[in-house]
Amino acid sequence: MDFNQTELEKKIVIHMDVDSLNADNHGEFKKIVSGFINRKKDVILDLKEVNFMDSSACGTILYFLRNLNKAGYDLAICEVTKPVQILFGIIKFNKIINIFDSLNEAIGEV
Repeated sequence: MDFNQTELEKKIVIHMDVDSLNADNHGEFKKIVSGFINRKKDVILDLKEVNFMDSSACGTILYFLRNLNKAGYDLAICEVTKPVQILFGIIKFNKIINIFDSLNEAIGEV
């Protein structure tokens, strides 16, 4: 699974460079995000390349959020594609996690 990261002073941006986050790759996705839990920074998850996400990926994001929060840090999501926005709307993900239209907006708010 391809991803890049950008380290900012008090934040880390994870750019997911995959078309789909699903049951086929959720183990690898969980391993990636788990590596960021103890970095002592807030995290922004950039999903601009992700066009499909299933419940296993949503569960991994909730796992990531819960563990970051336990450590005293936050998780935000940005640049969500239309298909993923629809899913997030159905499951009311915006009530649980901050979702921003742009990376710059997320950086300014988190």
